[in-house]
Order: sequence, then structure tokens, then C-alpha cells
Amino acid sequence: MELLQQTQNCSDFDIIPDGEITPAFRVLLPEWIKGNGVKHTGLLHVIPGTWKRKNSGMEGQFPVDDQLTIKVAIEGRSNEIGVTLTVVNTSHRRLTDLWANICTSLNHLPGNPDWCNKHFLPDMEPDRYLQGRCWYEKITPTRLFALTGSGWICMHPAPDAPIADRVPLVSFQPSSEADAYACAVESLEGGRFFFQTWLTHCRWCTPCPENACMHLEPFLTDILAPGKSATIQGKIGIHRGTRKSLEEHIALFRAAGRQARQVVRKKIEL
Repeated sequence: MELLQQTQNCSDFDIIPDGEITPAFRVLLPEWIKGNGVKHTGLLHVIPGTWKRKNSGMEGQFPVDDQLTIKVAIEGRSNEIGVTLTVVNTSHRRLTDLWANICTSLNHLPGNPDWCNKHFLPDMEPDRYLQGRCWYEKITPTRLFALTGSGWICMHPAPDAPIADRVPLVSFQPSSEADAYACAVESLEGGRFFFQTWLTHCRWCTPCPENACMHLEPFLTDILAPGKSATIQGKIGIHRGTRKSLEEHIALFRAAGRQARQVVRKKIEL
């Protein structure tokens, strides 16, 4: 697996799975962090940091003003990546109700090289907005779903009338309830899914016509005191199989996460 930083030294990666020669998906880790007291309102994946290769992945960190430090560890695993995201409060103020926004996409336009995953998008002109409109009107109404405690739910705001001209170009709307822990889109021919999942509760976001991307907003922490950190773990990648087998794959990941937390708690108690 290859991790390509198209924006030098930034937490913006094109991922080339094992056995492939072009990227399959893109991840922004994260696109933003929001919460009470967080001053920075811009995009975080354009802030340069320091990075190093490690085993089958990368580790890096970057400052956000004088308030946060974001640490990212990525481990490549054939068709998917494991992600550990840590947010450190480097300010003198307590921050509360912190959430991340994780953008994952199936193209990178414009880019160098520019690309799109043709298992999920039809063969068409390499134009970000044309593909975004196709994503909104043709793909996501029937193929983009969030996984919640109640099962899979459609993420499109108007699946019966998915007309791009009726919504702003950038129109992501988070769900009112933080009841999701994964989302996924099915390929055009079936048999494979692009997904992301986190070991925390998430808000899912509606798609928009700007780009072929899907978003989750994983919860970080209620309170982050000065000098303290919050860490979440996730998995992003391509799953080959059925929606049921993907659900089982995610369940195994979550079970392993619960077991790891129990081990940590026992060590602390000892």
C-alpha cells in the first residue's frame, strides 16, 4: 500500500491499495475540529506538519494556531487503513464538546495526478463538479448509507428527488442524532464498498454536489483541559463482499477495540 501526500506535509492522503497502480480513495485527517472554545474555523488538512514513514504507514503532527496539536498515525492494511487521531489542547483554556469531521472521497480533482475510482464513478470527464453532480444525483440516492444502532439508513437528503440545482454546491448537513458509527457507498457493479468507521459515536453528513465524498463527524470528548488529549481510532478502506459481510467486518473491528480498551483499563487498575 502507498500513502501519497499530494499537498506536501499535510494530512491529506491518496491511498493506493496493494496490487493497484492508481489511488482508490482519498482521506482528510481531519478536515476540521469543532467545539466550544475552538478558535480555528478553517480547513485543517492544508496545514503543514512534520511526518515520518513508519513500518507500513506514516505518523505526523501539526499545530492549529496556538490552541491545538493534531497527531495522526496511519497503518496500511492491504485495502484499508487504520487511523489513530489525537487532539491535544495546547492552550490555557478548557475546550468542550469536541467533534472531528473526516472527509473521505473517491476522486482527487484537481490533483497531480488527478484520478477517480471508476468502480464507484462512471467513466466521465475528469471534472470535480461534474463528478460531484453525478455523485449527488445518480450514486448516493441508492448507494450511500450510514450504519447506526438501528441498522443502515440512507444518507441522501432527498433520494426521491435528487436534483443538484435545488441545494447549495456545498451543503453538508450533519444528522441531528449522533447515532452512527460507520458509513459506506456501494460500487456501480456491486460487490465492493468504500467505507469509514470509528470507535466512537458519530454524526453522519448528507452528500452534496461539490465532490464525490462522504463525511462522518466522530465525537472526541466532552471536556479537554489544557495539556490533555483525546484519541479516537478508525478504519477506512475498500471492502469486497456484501453489505452484510461489511457489517460483520465493522463489528469485528469494534469488538477488537472494546477488548483493547478493557485491557488498558485493567492495566490502569493494577
